[in-house]
Amino acid sequence: MGEHAYLILGMLAAYSADPKMEVPMGVPGGSAKLKDLCVSGLDAIVDLKKPGGQWSSYPNEDAMAIEALAQGAIVLGDAPGCRRWKTAASEAADGWLAAQLDPAERKAPCIHFGYRKAPGVMTHDWMGAKKVQIYYYITGHWIHALADLYAATGESRYRDRAQALVSYLCGNNPMKVRLLTETGGVYNWSDDCDGDGVEDTIKQDIYPESTAFCQIGILRLLMSFPEPKSTGFRE
Repeated sequence: MGEHAYLILGMLAAYSADPKMEVPMGVPGGSAKLKDLCVSGLDAIVDLKKPGGQWSSYPNEDAMAIEALAQGAIVLGDAPGCRRWKTAASEAADGWLAAQLDPAERKAPCIHFGYRKAPGVMTHDWMGAKKVQIYYYITGHWIHALADLYAATGESRYRDRAQALVSYLCGNNPMKVRLLTETGGVYNWSDDCDGDGVEDTIKQDIYPESTAFCQIGILRLLMSFPEPKSTGFRE
């Protein structure tokens, strides 16, 4: 699902640049409107949703599915399926927001998203090694998804969680350090090495995926806020 959603996001970006774009379909003289392909791709994402309200147990995959649907609702707001896309994205996001970590695993409050081992239960112990790991490329995915879902729906709970994730990256975390560094890079992940339920060790490599996805998410969050009203004074 993650790759499908990435593809749809690219198609939506292309449509935004050229709403009249036609796509060759591999047969002589055959082509299709890019808009129609975006619509069918978004409809497919909704159709692939599981009865429990999610696509997979992996937070990176579902974040991108939510993001594609939210972006589709923004870009193709006049499409008949727009309401259906927003509803599916909101239902999935709300399920992830409500999922809880096992208290035996986590002592500190956690706003990040981990593996859904059951519909309402997450874990940051990815490999069953009794070791919590928080991956920041996933944080970037969720800032992106929640920012655009807020832009599409106006529901403040999505904006609030996205802002909390950014705050964590900027030092509001148990380690009290900047994970989004002063140069704009983002570290790869953090570990709970002593098993006390609180992350304490940073993988200190400015990681391309973490950096790119967090920067994209933060940009989309900034874009989701309304334009400030003019004060009437010359800037």
